[in-house]
Amino acid sequence: LVSTDNPAYIKTPKYTTESASATYLTLYAKATIDAVIYNCAAIAGENIASATVSDDSVIAGDSVTFTAQLNEGYLFDGWYTALTGGTKVSGDNPYTVIISSDTTLYARATKKLYTITLNQSNHGRATVSATTAYYDDQVTFTCYPDAGWQLLQWR
Repeated sequence: LVSTDNPAYIKTPKYTTESASATYLTLYAKATIDAVIYNCAAIAGENIASATVSDDSVIAGDSVTFTAQLNEGYLFDGWYTALTGGTKVSGDNPYTVIISSDTTLYARATKKLYTITLNQSNHGRATVSATTAYYDDQVTFTCYPDAGWQLLQWR
């Protein structure tokens, strides 16, 4: 860095007439703009493996992308303004937004809920302990075959 003044006055080296070689001095101007810089962060909530933002320092008006990686058995719920409570900003994952202030978003997930349907057999009956179950819950299926019949398989 030679100078940040505009205009810049730079004193050249003194040379004597005895010097046979010429020396050249090359300067480059580097311009900047007055810019407002905002900070961005992505926070992983419970059951989110990771949450990232494409850039953590952003010039006002530029966009960033928030991305969440979920743990197995979970569905993405959304990006929120707080870890609990707060306002839901988007349900998109990834989520791209134009930045106009410091922005921290929290990724949330919910456990997958399954609906269980049990079809009855022609030669007996079956029961199930629940009609809905969350991922990784235990559900019990029981078969009561008619006399002379036995359970071959569940499918």
